[in-house]
Amino acid sequence: MLLRLLVLSLLAVTLYGCRTNEMATTASFYSVQSSESQLCQINRHSMQAAFDASVLSTGAIGGVAIVKTPQGTFKLQTGMRGKGQVDPPTTDDYFRVGSVTKTMVATAILQLAQEQKIQLSDFVSHYRSDVPNGDKITIEQLLSMRSGLFSFSNAPEVGLSIDRDPSTIWTPEQLLSTAFQHAPTSEPGLKFDYSNTNTVILGTIIEKLDGKSLSQALKDRLFIPLGMNHTLYPEIDVNTLPNPHSQGYLYGAAAGFLRDAPLPASLQADIKAGIARPANVTNTNPSWTGAAGAVISTAEDLAIWVEALVTGKLLNAEYHQKWLNSSTPISNSPVIGYGMGHFAITTSVGSKLYGHFGLTPGFNTWMFHDPINQVTIVSWANLCPNSGTNAFFKALSTQIYPAISVKR
Repeated sequence: MLLRLLVLSLLAVTLYGCRTNEMATTASFYSVQSSESQLCQINRHSMQAAFDASVLSTGAIGGVAIVKTPQGTFKLQTGMRGKGQVDPPTTDDYFRVGSVTKTMVATAILQLAQEQKIQLSDFVSHYRSDVPNGDKITIEQLLSMRSGLFSFSNAPEVGLSIDRDPSTIWTPEQLLSTAFQHAPTSEPGLKFDYSNTNTVILGTIIEKLDGKSLSQALKDRLFIPLGMNHTLYPEIDVNTLPNPHSQGYLYGAAAGFLRDAPLPASLQADIKAGIARPANVTNTNPSWTGAAGAVISTAEDLAIWVEALVTGKLLNAEYHQKWLNSSTPISNSPVIGYGMGHFAITTSVGSKLYGHFGLTPGFNTWMFHDPINQVTIVSWANLCPNSGTNAFFKALSTQIYPAISVKR
């Protein structure tokens, strides 16, 4: 969903930031030496203004961010929880995290691997006999988006079902059956190809090996140990959000959004002119995405999660290192890579931000942590736009990391 746009825009995220001296070079961009002095001197008012403008630029009604650096913790709010409301969203508001869910499913799989209940080199056919090329696709290739399997979210019937009836329930088996009706997009291991099908398969494997629902498995393995009391994987028939929560909005049809289709030119013009009104899609049943994106959380809990994830609190040293080292470039640029359920973005000071974004009807989420510089960025807005999806993440990151100055 919107992946092509995100990859292109992510390449620019760390290229522009606060002004720095002419000592910075392209060489320093790829070094891994870092210190607090290499970061921007943060001005809270400047950061708030940048966040306000960036959320507004996406067309969202409101947004929230938590930014942590060695200089302190900054909690930002902008706009409103919903149209016609006066209260701003808060860091305790529940919202749909979308594909951030993939980091959680991946961690559960890695825990199973370190418990020797599964091997990353196992072929998927060992656990499911119905997966196309399942005797060639490994568990690690599912985690790393290199299976070549068609993504069910690209099937028109999934998006159309949301548009017809947002409360429609999709079981994991229905999602996978939909995906398997389409030919694979490539041979296993050949290239990076983001597919929600991969993570839904992994969710069914977790249920099989743990002998419990994915909801309970994630709760027992991740949420309870970390004290994430406001994070849940909802039951399949639940399409509402707990209180307090913001409303979530979407321009255009879900069917087009899921297939990365651009908005009609007339609608784009109306949005720019301030005439168009987004649809309220808050209560869209997330079963259409399942293990690939159904989790509900808060900004406070995601800050706990991403720091625990990146610093290895839920994996032993061996598997944490496997996780860190698993990202490989997903384009011709070395700036952005994808690993076992996570993105890794190289910053302008050479460190890496590890995490994921989440794009789902109603919400746009970014969650990253830089362990070298002790930087955490968690942000979300209550609209998932068809353009400018990284606007507020870029606005925040460029308040933290200096611009690259290239010697000529």
